[in-house]
Amino acid sequence: MVRRWVLVALPVLLTAGVAVAAVLQQGFGGGPATRGPVSLCTRPGQRFPVASVGNGSYQLNPDEWNSQAALCMSGDGGADFTVTSSGLSAGADSSAGAPGAYPRIAYQPGAGELPVPVASLGDALTSWSTTVVPTGRYDVAYDVWLARDATGCAAKVPPYELMVWVNQRGGPVPLGGRLGGSGSTVTLNGKAYLVYGHRPTSRTSPTDHQVITYQRAVTTTSVHDLHLRRFIADAVDRGYIPAAGYLCSVQAGFEIWNGGAGLSTDSFSFRLPGARLPPWPGRGQGGSRGRRQARGGSGAVGGGA
Repeated sequence: MVRRWVLVALPVLLTAGVAVAAVLQQGFGGGPATRGPVSLCTRPGQRFPVASVGNGSYQLNPDEWNSQAALCMSGDGGADFTVTSSGLSAGADSSAGAPGAYPRIAYQPGAGELPVPVASLGDALTSWSTTVVPTGRYDVAYDVWLARDATGCAAKVPPYELMVWVNQRGGPVPLGGRLGGSGSTVTLNGKAYLVYGHRPTSRTSPTDHQVITYQRAVTTTSVHDLHLRRFIADAVDRGYIPAAGYLCSVQAGFEIWNGGAGLSTDSFSFRLPGARLPPWPGRGQGGSRGRRQARGGSGAVGGGA
């Protein structure tokens, strides 16, 4: 019941909203703009090589935060990538029980796009198509980072994390306890999700942050126009994200414990609306909140897809 806790470190802790936006535009450290094929491999001392793809709109990163094993990913320069080789295994992980890496693609915001108040986020839509493999232990997940204010987005690890698991294999379970009881789900975007929540007892370490995870009850390899505002509104209603918080970063990838070679993001997109919505009303009145429902059985996904 452990998972990835660490976001790639930002170069500095900035204190001005404009400066925060500049860092976010650089994709958490930047990377060379790529117009053709790209290949990224980790090696000792270089666990987080990055490259900008999709005409600079996205960034690739193997994000091998918890292992020293060899890991490579490649893409054609568009919003896609494949894990081409992986030495990841539980025995090679630095922190026992946690995944070794999160090879992923992240949205690189344009000027003035992020950070943005979650209350006026509007139709933040994302589509993602993947190819999974029948071996290994991994999840297929969005990783959305948020902060209490715009400057908080420049922290080494922002204090709020929202994950959306659309698939998994090998038995991983989201961090924290099941919310709403073992037989409950929430329906968002017309699909049922199991919800898990983790609240740290203190924030003495940068990795002690609050996490809410939405695990899709019926797994899938692709989503179309997933409405992130609805997940964020539900998390606000549950008290896991502040209503006045800010969206910092949107990522999609594979948390891998073992194996992972062949996992692929075939296409990915994220777009922010041109116009912001007015802030939603008080708690539980936003209109974008999903409908909770009881579901027979525990609904736990232990064996994976």
